[in-house]
Amino acid sequence: SLSYAIIRQPLFQFLRYCIAHWPQEPSFRMLLELWLTHIQPWRYEDTQKQAVSGHATSELLDGKWFDFVSTNLPFYSTLFLEFLPRAFRLNLTHNRDVTILSRVIRVFSQPGLPQMIKRAEGMLADSRMPSPRSKFAPDRLDLHIHIVDMIGNLNTFTPMMSQSTVQAVDEIRKSIERTLNTLPDESSDSTPGEGLLSRFNRWLSKFVEVEEDDEDAIANGDGP
Repeated sequence: SLSYAIIRQPLFQFLRYCIAHWPQEPSFRMLLELWLTHIQPWRYEDTQKQAVSGHATSELLDGKWFDFVSTNLPFYSTLFLEFLPRAFRLNLTHNRDVTILSRVIRVFSQPGLPQMIKRAEGMLADSRMPSPRSKFAPDRLDLHIHIVDMIGNLNTFTPMMSQSTVQAVDEIRKSIERTLNTLPDESSDSTPGEGLLSRFNRWLSKFVEVEEDDEDAIANGDGP
């Protein structure tokens, strides 16, 4: 809509600045929820279904929301990469910080979302350097325009679904493991960090699967 088009760029710039510069204090959770709410519009399409299932609807798997994800790509890719340095500074012995990281993992591991982000980033790459096979299709041109409107210079865009991001995410996983190893073993009850590590490992495996699928496609000549 026109009203959303007007607020999208300032909202993105606001979130980008705040995620990078907000103090390490409890109030960051409000900003986090603003970001995560914005990038999950499917949660609010059918509130009764969401209340029953607690998960993304099947339309997300089917790619129904791809247009939204692609035209708002910096809200996913760029803001996630802005969040990563903050994730390294979290104190994972505190429930509050465990919850912050867990919320981001839960959102970005929703079925179908990593694949849609990867597909949108591939389209954007095509728009920057079109090949005879991909051509400069109208949908890629539209995506190019949307991204430039938000971030200004397309050359500053860094894809989220890349090997460097996988490596950074894996470093966070190792940080969680190191934190767990320093905790005293006072009871058989699991700590919040153990549950986080389990979810993180599952998410990282999905992340790597998307990368491997893309590499296989390129090797077989089916890449974008």
